[in-house]
Amino acid sequence: MKNKNDYLWQKTNEIFHQSNFDVMLSSFVMWVSVFLCLLFPIFGFALAFFVFSFALVGFKSNVVNSIQGKEIKVEGVFLYYKRCISCFCLQICSLVLICLWSILLVFPGIVCGLNYSFAPYIMADNPSYSATRCLNESKKLVYGKRLEIFLVYLMEAFFVLVVDLVFSCLMIILNYFASVPSWVGIVVPLIISTFVFFVFIYPYFEMVVSGYYLDAKKEKQKSSKKAPKSSSNV
Repeated sequence: MKNKNDYLWQKTNEIFHQSNFDVMLSSFVMWVSVFLCLLFPIFGFALAFFVFSFALVGFKSNVVNSIQGKEIKVEGVFLYYKRCISCFCLQICSLVLICLWSILLVFPGIVCGLNYSFAPYIMADNPSYSATRCLNESKKLVYGKRLEIFLVYLMEAFFVLVVDLVFSCLMIILNYFASVPSWVGIVVPLIISTFVFFVFIYPYFEMVVSGYYLDAKKEKQKSSKKAPKSSSNV
């Protein structure tokens, strides 16, 4: 049996060669839409969360289709607007449960968040599913893969930190040779690192998580096919 860390690096290497421009553009469109919603007064945050809830499901669908070699369209990010209520309930339920578990300790909150990692993918594949069913199905599929998914998100956080440090150092060097306002040294690295995250880092690591979702889905299909055979032999 392969070491889990070796499998993780193999999976990330496979996904790296499958990355494409449409997935990155889909991520960009999704996050720009969310940020534009934040500009609305009073209800901006609620509207942004509402748009994010169904745009995220559409984005996950695009990522999975990309890995499977299917043609994707950037506007597919908004494909699930007709199921916006279910998508919104999914995000609310997962957020509430994660917060409740986090009240106990940080670790149970992290485990809870990992358990629901596949929920948006499940809703993308099964639009008729309710939010609670997607969450329950996610817990079943994630079982045995939580460590790998946690390492993926840990790697994602590490890359974000590296990018932020690199651009911060560049601004310090620039400030050494040419005097620039202090706010520039804070705002510019923040803007650049945010752009790099949403366009490159986030979609790449989401493709890795999507790869694990497809693996878990295949394993479930194989086990469901074997179950009738074994029961018929009894």
